[in-house]
Amino acid sequence: MDGHPALIRKQITKMKPKLFSAQRITTSLPISLHNPCPHYEFAYVVRGSGKLITENSMYDFAENDLFIVDKNTKRGLFFDADGEIFSICIAFKTEKPIVENEITTLPGDRYFTSLKLLFEAAISESTCRGFVAKYLMENLLKCILLGVFRSSVPEATFSNKNRVFLTAKNYFDEHYLHLENIDTVCKNLKVNKFFITHLFKENLGMPPVKYLIEKRMTLAKKFLKETTLSISAVAAECGYSDVAYFCRIFKKTVGVTPLKFRRERRQRQQQSTPQQSATE
Repeated sequence: MDGHPALIRKQITKMKPKLFSAQRITTSLPISLHNPCPHYEFAYVVRGSGKLITENSMYDFAENDLFIVDKNTKRGLFFDADGEIFSICIAFKTEKPIVENEITTLPGDRYFTSLKLLFEAAISESTCRGFVAKYLMENLLKCILLGVFRSSVPEATFSNKNRVFLTAKNYFDEHYLHLENIDTVCKNLKVNKFFITHLFKENLGMPPVKYLIEKRMTLAKKFLKETTLSISAVAAECGYSDVAYFCRIFKKTVGVTPLKFRRERRQRQQQSTPQQSATE
């Protein structure tokens, strides 16, 4: 699950997740028979192994694995032999997707024994009705989400925050001209996006995207002041292939367009030059 630990914990505890469906899957299901739903599917592999197939990719799964299927993703399910999967589709509101890929797989860990029991309890309770059953199901689903979250965030993420921050900042400082988005940093450092955002805000008072932009704008101002490069050339030197976009970002950050910034700097230099000559 993609997010900073404290933010996700807070988000999940405030959620009121609802069950869309719960079932035991024991037979292979071709992709043509699967109807995608606007909710996330969480599935625990009780026994067996096989492959998950989407319209774009194929994924292996084995006993004790857990996988999350993104909303509206069509998937097929093929067992190598006899197998069983606990599948639960959960509806809940989130500001951003909780996973980056159409299917995210998590290899089994020491927490999965309790997750298996939670899945089994949710499937059992799914046939019950009434206020108590509804309230119990909501809390079971919260426990499942928290359990999946705990298994998806490395324990090292919760410690050595300074080391993680300095490593991330150093990566930004070395590659800021070529980074297209934060996801590249997260993938290379194996740290989730919301955690890096939290660390940058905590240490620099700004999110990493703003830090990236400010570094590029500082370089852009240097080029505009000290060279005669065209605006498009300055944009390219600062990592922007779209000149119009560069100009919008520059004006939003600096307060004036790149061209006006250069003209104002030259006017100041011209005004200060006669004064310096007279003094001399």
